[in-house]
Amino acid sequence: MGVGEFSLAAALLTVLQQAALGIVLGNKDAFGFKISHAEQQRLDQFVTTTAFIMRLFIFILLGTQVDFRLMNLYLVPGIAVVAIFMAVARPVAVFCCALPDRRARWSRNEMLCMCWTRETGVIPAALAGILLAIKAPGAQLIASVMFVAILMTILIQAPTARWLAGKLALLEIRK
Repeated sequence: MGVGEFSLAAALLTVLQQAALGIVLGNKDAFGFKISHAEQQRLDQFVTTTAFIMRLFIFILLGTQVDFRLMNLYLVPGIAVVAIFMAVARPVAVFCCALPDRRARWSRNEMLCMCWTRETGVIPAALAGILLAIKAPGAQLIASVMFVAILMTILIQAPTARWLAGKLALLEIRK
């Protein structure tokens, strides 16, 4: 649907390059890369800050494209769909992915916390933006529901994440 031609070979090469880079960076110790604790903290802070800025940017960008009349029209069904994703689909996905990971040894409380606090909305919002840009059928409705999902994440999940982690005894006590 874009401009230019699609090349399966080029797409596969890009996926393989990104996978290889991800494997190397994800296993930096195994490949002999060593960084100090202070450097790791700075890297973690940079990633956290960058992720926050990108979420904010995508939220603002998507918000400028949302048809609020359509969002109000489908608000109740949109909330229902998002609630099902939050309460059913995401926990199923978390448990299906985390339970088989024997090396991580996720506890039940950690998995419950992941069900509630995972970063969500950015990728679907970006995809909704792409659908809007190419004027795909139903893109306005999808973007409107996605906007509701992001609002629910910001207004419900984000403010309760620390409380839930405390209830599940997952907070570190800093000295």
